[in-house]
Amino acid sequence: MNTKDIKKIYEQATETILDLYTHPDHVLIIHYSCSSFHDKNEKSPRIISIAIRKLNSRQTESYSIAYFAELEKIYVDDIESNYEFLEKKLLDKYFEFQETHKTFKWVHWNMKDINFGFKALNHRYRVLGGKPNEIDDKNKYDLSKLLKDKYGDNYIDHPKFEKILDKNLLKSVLFLNGAEEAKYFETKHYMRVSQSTMCKVNDLENLLKYSAKDELKTNSKNFNKYGKTVQGITDAISEHWIVKVILLIAGVCGITGVIMGVLVFL
Repeated sequence: MNTKDIKKIYEQATETILDLYTHPDHVLIIHYSCSSFHDKNEKSPRIISIAIRKLNSRQTESYSIAYFAELEKIYVDDIESNYEFLEKKLLDKYFEFQETHKTFKWVHWNMKDINFGFKALNHRYRVLGGKPNEIDDKNKYDLSKLLKDKYGDNYIDHPKFEKILDKNLLKSVLFLNGAEEAKYFETKHYMRVSQSTMCKVNDLENLLKYSAKDELKTNSKNFNKYGKTVQGITDAISEHWIVKVILLIAGVCGITGVIMGVLVFL
């Protein structure tokens, strides 16, 4: 990929992130938790909880096995024998919400396929006898991809979601990674999983905000957005604030060139 293409991808991602954050009225942030991907019965992962943050009001919709068990007066020890009933309940409510918000912009983290994503939610609903409605792909915005496009492939180490939150001191105290959520589910700590899911939409909102304001700390260098070519590095150097000041002074003073040693120093 040439420097021009890399720069275009960077500019498009930067514009998209800024637009999502500064026009929040029809923007939703979604995340969900599920059981282990390594089910011994080789079934698709069960949906444990779904959280949706309305960016304009910062209110969160939450659908979870834990909350529906409480509403249905099902005790913790009896939840396991009612998994399918409760999962169907939470997915019923989720798809009711989705039906009235299909044209909104749905911001998510790597929800891209049937293993983990909107397609996985659709599949589980079909398995349980439901008929999912669909969100057009043009209304889905993968924040993990947008950050990669803006800051470069290696902007943070893996696992990227957790590491970028750590680097910016943004990770909520209730955050659990996917494996931890599956473990808490297995040990019947259902409410704890739901709390983790809800905190993650808040974490995603913070990542969106910090990136939109160009305050997100990453491992990237400035030239990553242009590519590691001579032209790319030259373009990156030319955007450095010190270089811009030097060029401004040069223009005012009528100086026609800038000492290359200054650029190398930067």
